[in-house]
Amino acid sequence: MGARKRYKYRVEEMVVMYTMQHLTYQQIGDRYGMTRANVMKILRGAGVVAKDGEWVECVCDYCGNGVRKRRSEWRKAVRQYCGEECYHKSRENPAYYSWRQGQNIGRQVVGHYYRLEPHNVVHHRDGDNRNNEVGNLVVFENQSEHMKYHHGVSEVEVLWDGGGS
Repeated sequence: MGARKRYKYRVEEMVVMYTMQHLTYQQIGDRYGMTRANVMKILRGAGVVAKDGEWVECVCDYCGNGVRKRRSEWRKAVRQYCGEECYHKSRENPAYYSWRQGQNIGRQVVGHYYRLEPHNVVHHRDGDNRNNEVGNLVVFENQSEHMKYHHGVSEVEVLWDGGGS
C-alpha cells in the first residue's frame, strides 16, 4: 500500500491567494504541486466557499475609484475600469492626428520594404499619420493585433518594424 503524498502549504497563504490575489484553484495548485480539487477541499475546510458570479473589489486604473467586478471578469482583464468613460479617456492620445491620406501613404511607404496583405495594419509610432518616415512605421497582422498592442498586451507579433527595434 502506497503512502499518502504530503504537501507543504499554509492554509492562510492559500486563503490570501484566493480571496485577495484572486488566483484560480488551478493557479494555487500549480504553486503547491497539487490538484485544483485538493485546493478546493483545503479552502472549503478553511471556510472559503466559491460562488458562481462572485464579486471582487478592485481599483479603476484610470481614476482610482473602487470598482466591483465578477471574479472571472477581473481575471480576464489586463486593466480595470469603472466604466466606459474611464476606459475611453485612458485610450485618448493627444498626439494622434487622423488623416486618412496619411494612412494610405504609410501603406505605400511600407510597400517598398514589405509585401502588405489587405488585412495588415500599418501603425504610426508617434500617432501622427502625417509622419510617414520608415522608422515611424510598424506592421501588424490585423486590427486585432494592432489593438492588443495599444492595450499593452505583451505577446503581440510585429510583422515588420521600420525602426528595427
